[in-house]
Amino acid sequence: MPAAIRSVFSASVALAGAGAIAASPVLAPSGVAVPTIQTPSITLAAASVPALGAIPYQVAINQLANVLALAPIVVGSTEQCVTCLGPVPVIPGSTAIPFTGWGAIGIGVGLLTSPFAFVETLSATSDLVQALGVAGLAVQTPITNTLALLEAGRDPFGGFELQGALDRAFIALKHTIDYTVNIAAQALVSGPLTVIGGVVIGLQTFVGTLAATGDIVAAFNAGRIPVRTAVTESLTALADETQEARATIYADLTAGPTIATSPIPTVPPPPAAAERPQPAAATVAEVTAAAEVTAVESAPPAAPDQAAGERTTPAPRTPKPVTTDAAVGQSAGDTVAPARAAATRAGAATRDPAGGPKRARAAANR
Repeated sequence: MPAAIRSVFSASVALAGAGAIAASPVLAPSGVAVPTIQTPSITLAAASVPALGAIPYQVAINQLANVLALAPIVVGSTEQCVTCLGPVPVIPGSTAIPFTGWGAIGIGVGLLTSPFAFVETLSATSDLVQALGVAGLAVQTPITNTLALLEAGRDPFGGFELQGALDRAFIALKHTIDYTVNIAAQALVSGPLTVIGGVVIGLQTFVGTLAATGDIVAAFNAGRIPVRTAVTESLTALADETQEARATIYADLTAGPTIATSPIPTVPPPPAAAERPQPAAATVAEVTAAAEVTAVESAPPAAPDQAAGERTTPAPRTPKPVTTDAAVGQSAGDTVAPARAAATRAGAATRDPAGGPKRARAAANR
């Protein structure tokens, strides 16, 4: 038989025999002390590990809750939410624009009412800059309300709780990355190093036992104990790291905002901001006081000799008599007749009782 074939055959027989010996229980010879290796006990992590599939399920639940909380905020409304601004009257004494609403509907209504707000303010104040401010406020306020709802809590304000949702997502993502790196390091670096260390210790034990006893079986049994312990320790560490990652990430996903159980609460707008303020009806006392003030202002000034503070009482007016046409004619006749009689007496007094005018003309002719 060639030497190469003989060598392979001998090695195969030796390996098979060694395997059979290792598989069979072998007792050390009596009177021979076999060295023992003390290894620390390894226990599994005591953390509460979620069931398989719990993490994907919780991720889906969180996404559904986010959609249900975000949808009514994005769609919007023209109502007055609890955390919304306004409505407030911008110009005193004018019709206040109801600066309410949020989301797409609220902003859309704001864009439609902005020109009317501009015209109304400009006609009321004649101030172009103020009118532009009021028109911008009609659009900006729904935007502010939308942001307020995004930041508000889901219970009881019906908001999205944006900061809480972002914190939950970022913390879960951070822990996922950290534990992925840790698991990879344990599986690819720490675990193999632990096994290599166990193999080295096992070889040292095998050689030492073989040198002390000369029994290859006992040396083999003693040498395999450190290797098996190192492999078990490496696998246990990998399992513990994986379970800790699952428990931590699941706790991160279950924390933070929950599903909104009620719609966005709204309140009725203040009456003073919803309609133009109407003037109050004047009372009887106010009317009487105003009449007295008017009478005092229209009275003639007091005489100089009157004491200060006295008020001249105007003389009562005599009512005019009601006259008819006959009375008017009779009165006119009574007035003309005495006038004619007086004129006749005056002409008679200037004439000479003895025919003076004729004699005067005759004397003048002579």
